Amino acid sequence: MFSKGRVVSVATASVLLLCCVGLASGQCLVDASISEEDVPKVEQVISMLDPIKGTKLTVGGPDGSSLSVGICTDAGKGLAGAAVVESKGTNNTALGMRNRTTAVYGVDWLEVIFLSSSKYSSSSGPCAGKQRSARIMLLCDQDKLKPSSLELVYKAVPGEGGCYTLLSGGHSVACSHPRTTGLGGFSILLILIVVAFGCYFLFGVAYLRLIKGAKGVEQVPHRLFWCRLGNSFADCVGTLCRCDRFCGAAGEDHPSADGGLPPPGGYTNIPGGVISTPPTTAAPYQQGSDWDEELLAPNRAPTGPSNHHSDAPLIQP
Repeated sequence: MFSKGRVVSVATASVLLLCCVGLASGQCLVDASISEEDVPKVEQVISMLDPIKGTKLTVGGPDGSSLSVGICTDAGKGLAGAAVVESKGTNNTALGMRNRTTAVYGVDWLEVIFLSSSKYSSSSGPCAGKQRSARIMLLCDQDKLKPSSLELVYKAVPGEGGCYTLLSGGHSVACSHPRTTGLGGFSILLILIVVAFGCYFLFGVAYLRLIKGAKGVEQVPHRLFWCRLGNSFADCVGTLCRCDRFCGAAGEDHPSADGGLPPPGGYTNIPGGVISTPPTTAAPYQQGSDWDEELLAPNRAPTGPSNHHSDAPLIQP
């Protein structure tokens, strides 16, 4: 049986071992001050950093200082576990530790916060005695896909809006909807349809030509089906787009049974349709009408009004 004190010692040693393993493997560990319900959210943001984890870079700081930054890895400068280190001359100060990480995110942005156990000196103005921290704000940039494309800029010094050091940059890891570089589902389906139709047509032509001995247009596979399909499509297009066959072209009179011309009396608009109005006077004689054709016809009697009796012999030319 283990005593209570020994169990507590074993649990404490396990926690310390996990922390050491996390630091040695180059990971960002959630700070112990984060509540249990918020831990999954922070871990989700940390997992978004996977494409750029292990990246190291140097940023120019104020007053000739420089900042060494490691994304979930040691920033260097001889300080184990430090994610952000400020160097000024020979002095190196850890601004944030990667085993004390917290993070938040929104639409097309995320912020990683590295806390530190060290505090600001008494000469730091309003931040005197407060805990140091470093924040890295990443905004969405679809054009930056590689870890080497990450660039950070020194934005704020402690005391200007908060007691922390702020670094800002852009990268695709912060994008809520990353850009897809491959083909979409519809594009793949369209390519498959085109390839299948091409294979069908080529193999069909080869079969009809080489096996059946077809020539010319007879080589098209299922030619009658495609002809019917084309005619049906043409009829649909004609019905939908060629409305002048039924309602007349724009700016023209409506067609009628008299060769597409309106009746002599014109049209009268009534509710529910259009009817023709009979002429009030006799239509004038027009040269070249059907009446002239009947009179000049050499072998038949005129059908219109005539002074000759219907039984009179035909006048031969």
